[in-house]
Amino acid sequence: MLIFCTACSQNGADTAVAANAYGNEQSAVSEMITETEISLTSPKKSDTDTESEYRLTEKEQAAVNDMRAYMQDLDFSGTVLLGVGDNIIYCDSYGYSDSKAKIKNQNDTVYQIASLTKQFTGAAILLLQEQGKLNVTDKLSKYISGYKYADKLTIENLLFMTSGLQDFADAYILDELDETKEYRSGEIFDLVKDYDLWNTPGKVYEYCNTNYYLLGMIIEKASGQTYEEYVTENIFKPLGMTFTSLDNSTVTAKGYSWGKEYERVYNKTVFNSAGAICSNAYDMFKWLNGFYGNKIISRDSIKYILSDKSKLGYSCGWVVSQKGIMRHSGNLGGYKTFSLIDYENDIKVIVLSNNEQQLSAEIGLQLDNIAKTHLK
Repeated sequence: MLIFCTACSQNGADTAVAANAYGNEQSAVSEMITETEISLTSPKKSDTDTESEYRLTEKEQAAVNDMRAYMQDLDFSGTVLLGVGDNIIYCDSYGYSDSKAKIKNQNDTVYQIASLTKQFTGAAILLLQEQGKLNVTDKLSKYISGYKYADKLTIENLLFMTSGLQDFADAYILDELDETKEYRSGEIFDLVKDYDLWNTPGKVYEYCNTNYYLLGMIIEKASGQTYEEYVTENIFKPLGMTFTSLDNSTVTAKGYSWGKEYERVYNKTVFNSAGAICSNAYDMFKWLNGFYGNKIISRDSIKYILSDKSKLGYSCGWVVSQKGIMRHSGNLGGYKTFSLIDYENDIKVIVLSNNEQQLSAEIGLQLDNIAKTHLK
């Protein structure tokens, strides 16, 4: 991986509208997706394999100049990164990881990535299918006992957010939780398992953290490991993601909401496979590039995600489009995050913010557009 990046800072300010703090994908899926064949290629290779500063092309330099100008006009706190092929062409950090102590965010600052966790969970399920340990058409009853709708729901219903389950992250439920308590596997699901389904399974998209919490339980049942152990051994370590874990004590950027430090910091057992992973921009680039390059799951599995079998726009931890763009946003207690893979242009974008009011998705999409404008 060759890197060109700079670090700069500016005062963070509250300029965006507050949103739900519990990891929801903030935009509704508004367009029906038609199945499109996407050309899945390996990442573009550099001319050299030495770990040194990457020399930008003239077009890339123009893109970086415009991206930097765009970011300087924002009151942003966090880290942004854009990569093309194997190369990071732009990485900047802004604002403070600790506003009281005036400690600035750096390019290697670790954040809560919130619902970007769902990308890893979806990939883990598909990897287990490749390993012959489960099938996405399996019913929940094969893995989850004592649940009255277990025979009506499949793993695919969870992957596509079409289960009709109650979201445990709804504020009136989440407020009853002790963020410092270590919950046993499945204990969070107990809070909502007696609720009736909202919709007929498979018919309606509705973003729901319970789906991906249950997928974590299935991963544990199928693999014989904890969720954390499975993703660490099968994703983090193979990709060299040394700063990525479910341990929020590794987070080096405090989360803020309306200028104040966020008071509730959830331990990993609350959101687990739905939103507990912590990482930095460099590790997230390793993840997106490894995902793009079929280093974790096969091309067939990626085609399965992109085909959007449910035709409702959400698949395996990603919002997908017919242009081969996969994206997701995250929002959890003072952190606002976004990641994107643009398959057509081999572009990866990461936005990690420690200010809950940031418009991370809008920033990420704009950086992708700037890059495409110059690099086409």
